[in-house]
This record gives sequence, structure tokens and C-alpha cells, in this order.
Amino acid sequence: MVDMYGLKMMERGHLFSNTLRVKGNTLAGKKSRDKGKRIEREACTFWHLVGYEDACRTAQVKGGPDSPDIMNVPFHVEVKGGKTTPDIYAAVKQAWRDCGDEYPIVQVRRDREEWLFVVPEITMEYLLECERRDHGKK
Repeated sequence: MVDMYGLKMMERGHLFSNTLRVKGNTLAGKKSRDKGKRIEREACTFWHLVGYEDACRTAQVKGGPDSPDIMNVPFHVEVKGGKTTPDIYAAVKQAWRDCGDEYPIVQVRRDREEWLFVVPEITMEYLLECERRDHGKK
């Protein structure tokens, strides 16, 4: 059953459940999205503390080089977090897929734990090259 606004009540047998679906998203999904936004804001706080005061989360429309989770930092940052440890390899694949010509990094945190950074090999090579260049080593 769909009303004039495109809201659909999901059928459960012959009864309708009280779960509203709006274009495929449940109200329970809103809590998850809100938590994701909160985690991304917390991730921005890290970047502020290390000197990137302009770091901010982006509007999440779709993945791609023009929409990292955090912008105004020197990497394409994919933020993951929650109650359980996210699938790191899936997060790295997503960062690679969306990074364009930026170097990908995954910033990950379980609830009540410190931030961890997953750095793919090419990003690590770039960081080491920057370190060598800044300290005159070859």
C-alpha cells in the first residue's frame, strides 16, 4: 500500500507492519545513519586536533572522488565505526574505489576505543617518501 507521498507500508501476511519504508530506508535505518554522522563528526575532531581546522564531513549522496567522508584533509578518508569492528578490507576497497587521484586512508573506531588508521600500501609509500624528502634522505 502506497500513499500519495510514496510512503509504503510493508505487508506482513495479511496485516500491515508499523515499519514505514521511504524509498527503501526504514526508520530503524535512520538511527544507523545518525550514528554514522556522529562518528564522522568525531573523526573530524581528530583532524582538527592535528592541525586541519577546516576538516569537515561531506554530504553523503554517493561515493566517489568528490565525496569523501571527510574533506579538507590531505587524503581520501573513509570513516567506519560502531559497536563491532567493521570489515577492514571492505572499507579499504571502498576507499580505493572512491579515492580518485587522492591517497586512501580508512579511519576506524569501535565504540569507546581509540581511532585506528588503515593505510594501504601505496599511501604508506607516499607517506614514507614525504618523510624522506622532508628529512633529506633518499
